Amino acid sequence: DEASKVRDLAIKSRLLTLVDGMLKPVFDLDTTDIPHGFKPQVDLFREKTLPEQIMAHISATTGMGLRDIAAKINAKQEQLSDLVDIEVATLLVAKEMGCDIEPFYSQVHDAVIR
Repeated sequence: DEASKVRDLAIKSRLLTLVDGMLKPVFDLDTTDIPHGFKPQVDLFREKTLPEQIMAHISATTGMGLRDIAAKINAKQEQLSDLVDIEVATLLVAKEMGCDIEPFYSQVHDAVIR
């Protein structure tokens, strides 16, 4: 059902965690402001592609905008003469920017080997 899908996506996106059967936010509620009248974007519940997930992780870790991250990934692919899949290029950029890429290894492996 819809609520389960939202919960699972929030856990997968590392916004919530499940502790002793209870959902807990991963972020600090006291330092998070939600503007009055906020409405989530329509595509909020669309599952992100693997490169989008890694890009979101890079952005959250470094504070860099998604456009700048995409430019770095495109430059990395060009540097490697487009010999690597987008997932690999994205992972390489994440590593170069000091992000923990361990959670993405198996997913990238599965995507590339498919």
